[in-house]
Amino acid sequence: MQLTPEQTRAVEHRGSNLLVAASAGSGKTEVLARRCVSLLADAEHPCGVDELLVVTFTRAAAAELRVRIGRMLSETAAKMPRSERATHLRRQEALLDTADIGTIDAWCGRVI
Repeated sequence: MQLTPEQTRAVEHRGSNLLVAASAGSGKTEVLARRCVSLLADAEHPCGVDELLVVTFTRAAAAELRVRIGRMLSETAAKMPRSERATHLRRQEALLDTADIGTIDAWCGRVI
């Protein structure tokens, strides 16, 4: 999928939290997945999946997001074999099931 300039800015944005809001079918899940992988694969300041909070409105979207992030992590790591970054990405892929990716109501329930 080719991203629009606005979607690319959302993927590459750093320095603060980000809200992505758009209509159904506009590519939100793809943008969020790419943003997560971009943060996890950042060359200067990579983060771990335990540092992310990714909130969606439906369980189906959260499940799809987790699958896409896993696929993208695997593909990105495969492009840089035997590197420290690839090892980090493979580790994040293995830890993806523990990532805080879910619905807003599920997250609020855990907080309470």
